[in-house]
Amino acid sequence: MTPDILTYGIGAVTISAVAAAFLKTMKPRTDKAATVDDWRPLYEREKVIKYLPYEDFIEEDGLYVTKDGGVGLVIECQPFPLVGEKTHTAIKSMLDVLPEETDIGISLYSTGDVDPLVDSWKAGRTKEGVLERDVTKSYGEFLLSKKYEAISRNFSAPIRDVRLVISLKIGGKQKKHKVFSAWFENIMSSGENKEMVRYKELFIKMRAIKDRAIGILAAGNFGPVVCDPDRLIRLVFTMMNQKHDFSSIPRWDGSRIDNFMVANDTVVKIDEDFVEMDGLLGKSMSTKEYPDKWNITGVIDFIGSIFRNDNFTAPFIITLNANKLKEFEKTRIKANAGIVMSQQMPYALFPRLKHKHQDLAYAMEKLEKGEDLYYVAFNMFIFGSNKERLQEATGQIKTYYQGLGYKLEEDKYIHFPSFLGHLPLGFDMELQDFLGKERGRAVFGENVADMAPVSSDWKGNGFKVPFISPRGQLMGFDLFANPTGGYNSFVIGMTGSGKSVFLEWLVESYYHCNDQIWIIDIGRSYEKWTYSFGGQFIELKKEDPLCLNPFSHIEDKEVLAEYLEFLIDFFLLMGLPREKTLSEQLEKLMKSFLENAIKGSYDKYGTESCIDTVLEFLSSGPGGEDPRMLDFIQTMTPYRSTGQYGAFFNGKSTVNFHSRIVCMENDTLENIPDLRDPALMLLTFHISKEIYLAEKAHPGQKHIVVIDEAHKFLGKSPHIDLFIEQAYRRFRKHGAAMILGTQGFEDFYGGDTISRAGRVIVQNSFWKFMMMQTATSRQAIKNSNFFNLSQYEEAMMDSISPAKGEYGETMLISENVIAKARILLDDFHKVLLFTDSELRDRIEQLVKRDGLTYLEAVEKIQGNKS
Repeated sequence: MTPDILTYGIGAVTISAVAAAFLKTMKPRTDKAATVDDWRPLYEREKVIKYLPYEDFIEEDGLYVTKDGGVGLVIECQPFPLVGEKTHTAIKSMLDVLPEETDIGISLYSTGDVDPLVDSWKAGRTKEGVLERDVTKSYGEFLLSKKYEAISRNFSAPIRDVRLVISLKIGGKQKKHKVFSAWFENIMSSGENKEMVRYKELFIKMRAIKDRAIGILAAGNFGPVVCDPDRLIRLVFTMMNQKHDFSSIPRWDGSRIDNFMVANDTVVKIDEDFVEMDGLLGKSMSTKEYPDKWNITGVIDFIGSIFRNDNFTAPFIITLNANKLKEFEKTRIKANAGIVMSQQMPYALFPRLKHKHQDLAYAMEKLEKGEDLYYVAFNMFIFGSNKERLQEATGQIKTYYQGLGYKLEEDKYIHFPSFLGHLPLGFDMELQDFLGKERGRAVFGENVADMAPVSSDWKGNGFKVPFISPRGQLMGFDLFANPTGGYNSFVIGMTGSGKSVFLEWLVESYYHCNDQIWIIDIGRSYEKWTYSFGGQFIELKKEDPLCLNPFSHIEDKEVLAEYLEFLIDFFLLMGLPREKTLSEQLEKLMKSFLENAIKGSYDKYGTESCIDTVLEFLSSGPGGEDPRMLDFIQTMTPYRSTGQYGAFFNGKSTVNFHSRIVCMENDTLENIPDLRDPALMLLTFHISKEIYLAEKAHPGQKHIVVIDEAHKFLGKSPHIDLFIEQAYRRFRKHGAAMILGTQGFEDFYGGDTISRAGRVIVQNSFWKFMMMQTATSRQAIKNSNFFNLSQYEEAMMDSISPAKGEYGETMLISENVIAKARILLDDFHKVLLFTDSELRDRIEQLVKRDGLTYLEAVEKIQGNKS
């Protein structure tokens, strides 16, 4: 196709047919340079959609036909939080299988289209109740209210969803057809001709490309999904109609695809400095200078820095467009390179020539080896609600990218054609000729892979618990989304890090999903939260003992066999000496004696067994005269019914759980380790027993067990290892998630090495949450060799810092992902979690006496305060 040549007082410009048609409708004056008014006509919807590249979709192939006669594939992938050699290899391998002249688009779309994510989160919250409904309503509205504004004073990003889309097109710019399906029927009825043969060949070629490209991307963990029309329509609609309600985006019915992408009342206005779409302003920026050195790890920073508050404050598109050059282009470049290489001048006088020779020598070697060449152009498109906001966002991004080595230049007039080039299948070389071919570079495939914008923040693994990434990505997290099983975790955070609020946020999310929450705490951090949701708050007090006797709940010998190992460890915890070496020596001996004594006691006393009855069988059984046995029995004296702690362990158990939230507070036992540790261990027994019974009654229900403030007992006694090991093993067996909270990684150590309990915790925790920590704790993590963090990941951990009253921050580590996440609370949650008892009583009074909802009560109290 011969390109149009137009002269507008700004020089002769070679443009594509689409761009030419677009510019012709502007009717500029030909007698003088164009003015701003010349470029500012109003575009009605019908005039806008004809510039969109999409003609038809062939469902059986999953391929698009474009208006320029091309055939294309659109793939959505999962962006990578971190990238490396495997990611680079996958991109390069995909490029290698593409034929010459393939148009390639790799784009990151930052949109406010978080509605589906919020809807998914709401759908999983099935707990019924007025408060539960109000909490969900309030937080959902809060998330949606932050789609186009800064989240908080120190969190300048909006809440967004960043989507990675790769598009491949072949055969474009051959012939144009108004409606591909009608044309296809026409040529089919007239017999095979050149056009039909051409399309058949394109489809055969594109099917093969599709299979190979998707296979390569899948192997590289891109999670590729072919974009059907509904997915593509939603993407384009959310970029072109940003002030519309995304909940009513139309679905494709088989007719013209472009007809679904622009709302009926959306108009486009062209200005010298921006394009206005649906009342939102957009500006294109092209790359004038590229970095001298670059590798794929740099793309991590394309959407902003996770270490500083360098957040892009507006929606954006980042695109690397590429075209695989034909063989004759490579020959031409080699010839030109040869001319430059032949230039012989002193480098001292011409230092740039030396660098040119070095670069060209490398390039010539690559070309001689048959490496493919690509034309690439790296571009950005920025949106703003008004001129001031747009210019502010543009200036911020230009400055930020200059720090990365890219010099971005604001475009003039061509914002809408440039926007089309950012759309999937919207790029081609004729459009690039119009936009300015000097804006790009000829590079090798490895360089394309290095610059591909494929990195963004982790989106999560399931929408149970909502978090926000430091750059605004709405992410969902699910403790139970581990296909290999094992849902335990630990949380490390110093005082003031927001650890308890993080854990409250985590378990509250599961409470709203009708799951069971168990909390063992030392310090009353969860008291207000438990009462807010009507949970059961149990206090263990020495002066008012709760009988925890486990035997009361051992109904038969099958259950005894299930818990026998636990019961043995429970007695060892109380009776072994404190000195580690002696304890380890005696442990093996006592295990066999205890097993016989526990079984004998149960045979005789059944559920009425207790400390007294087991000691009875120990003293009368084999080894009863052994001095070591006598010492063990003597050590158990405080736990007999006549001992100072006996009421906790002898007699019928008074444990009675009756709520979806059960919080067991042990602050009064904190300084009584001889009572605290066995009491904690028995609390985990009773929880485990409830989970064991619930497996049959409620098979789909999840159980989350939080043991917070573990630093108050970890490392204080070698016996605590038994308790921790039992708890982690048992909760994993029953499919529950145990979460242990402590203040520093050094809490897992006993002396200079990691303790047995610490090793069990780390090795049996699939999820690790690192909150703000002391330098000592962070250094212990780096030195431990348990995590193998890269320098970047260590820097990520070091940068964890909450903003008081605005957000908490954590770093999540698993085998599959390392990501930074923020805990964001709406005002309603802040009142619920941080109110004193007096204010909580006022809220309850307004609800019960005045008939207000909890949300209305909180709003009324806040209104009175203001």
